[in-house]
Amino acid sequence: MSYSLIRFLKCLFLLQVFLFMLASCHRKKETWTIITNHEIGSAINDLIPNLRVASEAMDDLEIKFHEELGSSQIEVTKMLVNGEVDLAILSNSTQWNEAYADFRTVMPLFPDYLIILADTSFKGTSIQNMPKDQKIGAMVRNREDSLLFDAIFSELGINQKAISGFIETESAVDDIIEEQMILFTFVSLKNTTVDSLMDLGNLKLLSIDKLGSLQKGSLAQTICTKNPRLRPFVIPKHLFATSPTMPLLTISVSDLLVGRKDLNEQLVHDFNQSVFKQKIFLAQNYFEFGQLEESFYQQNLIFPLHSGAMRYYHRDEPSFLERNGRTIGLGVSGIVLIVGLITSFKIQRRYLRTGHVDQHMQQVHAINLRLKEEELNEADILALKHQLDEVLNEAVNKLTSEKLDPDASFKIFSQLVSSTNERIHHALTELQKSHG
Repeated sequence: MSYSLIRFLKCLFLLQVFLFMLASCHRKKETWTIITNHEIGSAINDLIPNLRVASEAMDDLEIKFHEELGSSQIEVTKMLVNGEVDLAILSNSTQWNEAYADFRTVMPLFPDYLIILADTSFKGTSIQNMPKDQKIGAMVRNREDSLLFDAIFSELGINQKAISGFIETESAVDDIIEEQMILFTFVSLKNTTVDSLMDLGNLKLLSIDKLGSLQKGSLAQTICTKNPRLRPFVIPKHLFATSPTMPLLTISVSDLLVGRKDLNEQLVHDFNQSVFKQKIFLAQNYFEFGQLEESFYQQNLIFPLHSGAMRYYHRDEPSFLERNGRTIGLGVSGIVLIVGLITSFKIQRRYLRTGHVDQHMQQVHAINLRLKEEELNEADILALKHQLDEVLNEAVNKLTSEKLDPDASFKIFSQLVSSTNERIHHALTELQKSHG
């Protein structure tokens, strides 16, 4: 390689490095708009500023928040489908729709927990002690909550006639207290709803089942088995001020940060990386960040993981070669063995063919030596002709029976047989002339 060519390649490499650095410096900053229909003052609004903090560590991403008060989750998802927003905070209990086929989970967020409230006059600590004529109420945030409660009440064996209805505001709690209903609602651990409800009257928290039955076929496990998007959860003692007075068994359903599948894969990867890198710091301001986990039941997500999130969560998993190294090694060894056997077989066939040809060539050479003898009569020459024909037939038969291909040595042998035939013909002609 000439010196000028080496210099040219070096300059080309430096130019590529310069262009890459230039492109990195001028990378366009993207803005993600997140939408939710949760009410102001809910824990979800404490989440957004912390997500912004995580994005501030990235030079190419800015997060904005758009809240649609009073909008249903269907309206929120419609805005995501139409591309009016980039991300939405949706429940993992969202009902599937074909219009959501391009939705992907950018990041699993924090669970909402089923809270069961009853008047302090209620006897017992779990709904297992609930009388058959007990009145039931549920506080819902959206249609998905209503459908989720339908499934839960069905598994709990609660008669639909016992359900007084679904309420959407805390103002209706007074009626529930007066009628001594049991109130079901999903809230986050940081949500102030529980504290405010407890302040409205003499209420206490109930458990779905006895805590000791968690790993022994509890009712919570039954509900979660039939509804895979739900998970059993234990509410710690005194989580809400002075309530509960003892650990309670309940169930949870997670919120998800959802976007379309065409969202920038690298940004999704870097965003997840930034959040988990700052997880401890973020948890100081918003303790539920401490509950974020990199390992979870991906098959139970209503929307599959975004490719960028999948890259991040699977980053430590072995590569294809590492996972299948043993199998690939055995395959390569097998191929090498087969090739070796085929090569050995071909060499053996070539050796056998060469050995046969050498033997026949020696026989033809002996016939040529006899032809040089002076006192040969016609019978002797014809006998040599017959012997030469037998040698040729034997060689051809061996070549055919062993399915050998004629190579250069066999061609030489054929030429030798042909020239020997000419000598025999010449010897017969000369002998006939001498007796003529």
